[in-house]
Amino acid sequence: MLGVALALRAVDAGEDVLKWLDGLATQSMDSFQRGSWEWSLISAAKLVLGLPRTDDIEPQVVPELRVALTVKGVLNGYVGAGNPAWETIIGLDELSGDAPRAAVMLAAFEQLISERMSVRLSDIEVEDVSRILRRVPSSLRRWPWEEKAKTTRSLPARWDVENEYHVQDLLWVILAPLFPDLEDEEYLESLGQKHPRVDLAIPSLGLIIEVKFLRPTVSFADMIGEVSEDTGLYFCKGSPWRQMIAFVWDDSARTEEHHEFCQGLLKLPHVVDAVVVPRPAKMDRNRVKSGSS
Repeated sequence: MLGVALALRAVDAGEDVLKWLDGLATQSMDSFQRGSWEWSLISAAKLVLGLPRTDDIEPQVVPELRVALTVKGVLNGYVGAGNPAWETIIGLDELSGDAPRAAVMLAAFEQLISERMSVRLSDIEVEDVSRILRRVPSSLRRWPWEEKAKTTRSLPARWDVENEYHVQDLLWVILAPLFPDLEDEEYLESLGQKHPRVDLAIPSLGLIIEVKFLRPTVSFADMIGEVSEDTGLYFCKGSPWRQMIAFVWDDSARTEEHHEFCQGLLKLPHVVDAVVVPRPAKMDRNRVKSGSS
C-alpha cells in the first residue's frame, strides 16, 4: 500500500484516486495494532497521499520509518524520532526474511550515523581521515591526568605521552574502529641497506600517516627535514602509497610556530595535510608525584 501511494504521487494521480486509496488505508489500519510496523506502513501511505486530515498519525509512525521517509524526501522532518530510531536499530539482532524493513533500517541508520560522526562511512576519502585527526585535541579533554585517585582502590591515573610510540597508540585507538585495514609498523620494500617502515597506513586509501614526536630540544626545521627524508623513502618508484598525512605531537607546545611549520610540511611532495597537536596544559610533568601511574 505504501508502494502504491508513492507511485500515485509520482504520476500525479487525480484526487479521486487518492481519496479511494486513503479510504482503503483507513479501513486496513483497523486490522493492525496502533503503532505496529504494519500499521506504520499504512499510516505512511496516508501521509504520502497528502490529503487534508484531522487525525494525528505521523507521530505514531515508528521512528525508523519516519527517519527513512524523511531521507527519501517523503516527509519534511523527523523531530523527536532520531534517538528512538537509533536505539531500535542498534538493538537489532537480525531481520531474517524482512527485506522491506531491513531497507528502512539501513536508510535510517545511514542518516543517523552521518549526524553522529564527523566522517562518512561510505565513499570515505583522505579528507575524512584529516578531519578525524584534527579533532584529536577534543578527545584529550577526557584524557586521564588526575590530581588524586578517583576511587579508594586505585592510584591517580596520568596517561603520559612520552614518545612517538605513545602517539601511535593514541591514533590506533581512534582510527582502528573506523578503518578495518589500518596497519601499523608496516615495513616497505628495502632500498639497498635502508629498510623503511611506516608508522600507520590505510592501504585502501594509499595513505601513510607519519607520526612524529617533537621534543623541546628539536627545531621545527629539523623536523621538516625528517619528514622530507621519509617521503623520499616511502614514495619511491613502484611504491603502492600515494599520499601522506603528517601528525606531529608538539611536546613543547610551541603553538606560535605551528602555522609556519605546517605550511612547510605541505610543500613536501605527497604530503596532503599536516596536523600538529600541542601537549595539553593539564599534562604538566612537574605535577607528577611519586606513586602515580
